[in-house]
Amino acid sequence: MMKKMKKFAGVALAGSIGLSGLLFLEPSVSTAETPQAKEEKFNAINVAMNQSESYLLSGRSIDILSGDKEAVQLSNYTVQFNKPGKYVIRVNGCIYNDVYTFIVNE
Repeated sequence: MMKKMKKFAGVALAGSIGLSGLLFLEPSVSTAETPQAKEEKFNAINVAMNQSESYLLSGRSIDILSGDKEAVQLSNYTVQFNKPGKYVIRVNGCIYNDVYTFIVNE
């Protein structure tokens, strides 16, 4: 009788520990209640250059955000411009993105 009682107490204790552990796995606040604001971190870089020059970029991917897209020449990670003007290019990096503002002169 005593052996059965100890076995039952052990099973009951293990069960209550397991159930209380499951309760702590649940988040205390649902994701629907907390707005997820994505804060984009980036480095702003201003570059003044002549139209005949090229500039080496480094990153995973390159996006042209503004400016004459037809005037932008990308070769691997080197950018060159066919027309003078203002161009904004985002380079996606591992930790931060770089946003370049190019002022291209003739």
